[in-house]
This record gives sequence, C-alpha cells and structure tokens, in this order.
Amino acid sequence: MKQKSSLIVFLKYIKYIVVMFGVLTLLSYAIFFKFVESNFTADGFIEYPIMTAVKIMLLLIVIYWAIDAIDKIINYKEIFKKPVRISAYMKIVYIFVTAHVMIYFIAQETSYLKRFYSEDSFFENMTFLLLFLASMIFLYLSLNRRSFQEKMYFIVLFFFFFFVSMEEISWGQRIFEWSTPDLLKDLNYQKETNLHNIFNPWLEMTSQIFFIMIGSMLIYRDKICNICKNTKYLNNLNALFPSEEYFYFGFIFIILAFIPCTMIDELLEEIFSIVVIIYAIDKLFLIGNKRASS
Repeated sequence: MKQKSSLIVFLKYIKYIVVMFGVLTLLSYAIFFKFVESNFTADGFIEYPIMTAVKIMLLLIVIYWAIDAIDKIINYKEIFKKPVRISAYMKIVYIFVTAHVMIYFIAQETSYLKRFYSEDSFFENMTFLLLFLASMIFLYLSLNRRSFQEKMYFIVLFFFFFFVSMEEISWGQRIFEWSTPDLLKDLNYQKETNLHNIFNPWLEMTSQIFFIMIGSMLIYRDKICNICKNTKYLNNLNALFPSEEYFYFGFIFIILAFIPCTMIDELLEEIFSIVVIIYAIDKLFLIGNKRASS
C-alpha cells in the first residue's frame, strides 16, 4: 500500500514538472529554440519553427495525459464506486477485441499486417463500413428524438462519423477510381481526394491525443455524467453517454496509443469503429425499448 501511495505522489510531481516545463517553454520561446537548434539538429537550423513548437506542446500534453492515465489505472477501483455489470454480448466483444490485439502483436513480423492492414485491405474497409452504418443509425436517431439537445447530439455524431467513414475511402475515389483534383493533388501527401492526408505531419500525434481523450472520457465516464447533469444545456445528454461497460475500451485506447508499433493507428481505428457501432446499436435498442414500454 505504501509503494502504491508513493507512486501516486511521484506521478503527481511529474505532472507538475511537465506543466512547469510547458509554461517555461512558452515564456522563453526564443531561448528554448536556440538551445534546440544548437543541440538537437544536424545543421543547427529548424526549418519549421511554428510546427516544431506546436509538436513540442502537444508532446507535453500527451505526456501529461499519459501520466494521468497511469494514475487512474492504478486507482481504477476508486473510479467506479459501484460494481460494473457487464452484459453477455459485451463480454463477447471484450474477448474478440482482446484476442485480436494479441494476434496483432504476435503477427508483427509476418505478412499478416500488410495483408489485412494496408490500404484498401479488409480491416480498412471494415472500419469504413462500421463507421458508415453507425452514422446512418445516428441520423435515424436524430430524426426520432423530440428533445432538441438529443436531436443535435445525434446530428453532430452523424456528420462526424459520416465524414470520418468517407475519408477512409477517399470519398469513393478508391471504389470509382476518379482522378484527384489538381488543388488537392498539390496539398495532399498521398495525392488522394481526402482532407486528413493534407495534415500528414501532424496525424500521428493528433491521432494519439484523440485516442487518449476518448479513452479518458470512457474511464472518467461518471465524472463527465455528473458535469452534464449539473449543466443547464447538457442535462438531457447524461443518459446518452456510453455506459460503464465501455471502461475496458478506455484502457485499451490509452495503452495502445503509447505503443510504437507498425500500423498501430489502423488497429486503433478498427477497435474504435467496433466501439462506435456497438454504441450506436445500444442507443437504437434503448430508444426502441422505451417506445415498447410506453
């Protein structure tokens, strides 16, 4: 018990150090970059200083979240004040996701990853299909809600996941094989009809931050629900947040986000699409059951 409390205190001090380093970096921007240029670059010159500054700040944010996530994983019993009931079908999903993650790491040095995770592969197409189906469910739910807040909530989810799913297949370019417009061809790193590949230098870090945020939201689910409950314009959204059963996926997202492996982003996207379609089906059945009971 003493070792555990000592580790928690140590993690807290590390978080303070990260915050202090970030503040000092912002306050002494010019001095910091001169130091980086003279000690960490081959030619003593940083070509894109603004991008480098943003990446450093994002890195500090990621480190802070990582330490905080470790702290919460150590204290997971304190996060959930009551036992979490897990349904039979969710247990099956847990087993499937866990088995797939294990197979992924076992197959690191084989041709399995290239066959199933490369462009236009089985799992990329599956990610598109699951996210597209989820977006259609969210559209249906938005049209069948009376509350304005709930309607807007599902409309936002529809647009977001429809956009993400279409980006996965370059808005149909990979299916219909049209040529990329000249404007996008000049901006896009993969010369495709999509927007996310315009920001390729930033994708790795922003993707990591995104999955850490999603994982944190699932782990801190009760706290977020309490905030929504006590906020005037968000109180109706409390019941729409994923249930406690999703906490396992929160741990999965946070842990995988910090593992530097080949095509780890594709694995995270695949698991994310599974979680999203399960959540969409959950809400669809929840509304159906409410109507049946009324």
